[in-house]
Amino acid sequence: MRTLRSLRSPLLPALVAMVLAVIFIASSMLAVGDAAAFGAPLLAGDQPRLPLQHVSVQSQAFVPGRLVVKFRPGISFIQRRSRLEAEGIALQKYLSPLDVDLVSVPVGQELTWARKLEEDPSVLYAEPDYIAHILSTKPNDTYYATYQWNMPHIGLETAWDTTTGSSDVTIAIVDTGVDLTHPDLSSKIVSGYDFVNNDSDPSDDEGHGTHVAGIAAAATNNNRGVAGVSWNS
Repeated sequence: MRTLRSLRSPLLPALVAMVLAVIFIASSMLAVGDAAAFGAPLLAGDQPRLPLQHVSVQSQAFVPGRLVVKFRPGISFIQRRSRLEAEGIALQKYLSPLDVDLVSVPVGQELTWARKLEEDPSVLYAEPDYIAHILSTKPNDTYYATYQWNMPHIGLETAWDTTTGSSDVTIAIVDTGVDLTHPDLSSKIVSGYDFVNNDSDPSDDEGHGTHVAGIAAAATNNNRGVAGVSWNS
């Protein structure tokens, strides 16, 4: 990381705030971008689901021949059964904790039947029985689970399954410097400059720059310290 030290500059607070804002916004965009792939905002009580136009039978993203049907509040059990039977659809199972029905439809026609059922005003949604996979990226850094509550809060664990940054990206920290011997940072630092003393030693005199550098790109998943937002940068 290129590190700059400017302890006396009146612009320092503004620069630090700007850098932190960029890091937070970039992180949030990763998380929001990932979430946006699941379609439009859902109604209260809905379960996250993929838009039907983005799913194909060939993708095997769902259980063949099965749909999940959620009726709107106020539709009685008998009315539900009548509507399904009228469409010639067989009920497999009722999941009471979610208040949804698992129904059988012809294999290969899952999306067609889901769209047809959603035309019924009594149906909140009908969708294939999507296959979910556990996300794998959860850092093992010492202080991650205890202190870095903000990382999962902005969806970084999901974003990290897409990217953990790139070594082609160099992040500039305009702050009080960086601890050049810090175990989470020492292997990642490139040459910097001290604009207070006008020399090439950007060592941190205050600690704040080291903190910011760690948030940006601390070495991560290394059983020590903290996790960085873009840990491969």
